[in-house]
Amino acid sequence: MQVSNGLLKDSGVSNWQNPDNNIMVGTKYIDSLLKMFGNNLEKTIAAYNSGEGTVQNLVKKYGDKWKDHLPSETKNYLPKVLSSYYN
Repeated sequence: MQVSNGLLKDSGVSNWQNPDNNIMVGTKYIDSLLKMFGNNLEKTIAAYNSGEGTVQNLVKKYGDKWKDHLPSETKNYLPKVLSSYYN
């Protein structure tokens, strides 16, 4: 999992190098994103990669066309993750 230092601190975890801690924090974060985005997997994955604020702002500004305005890295990341999920 890739989690920020801030997220680790907020969760009370100090040793990010411990795989159990890292996975625990990462899965809790993904769970919170799923709830935030109404179990929408695309928005959750995009938010995990580019930040929840980015996705929220894009959805607010562009509605159903939000994916067209994602940062390039996230545009490339999203289909890779989704293809591994659906295959």
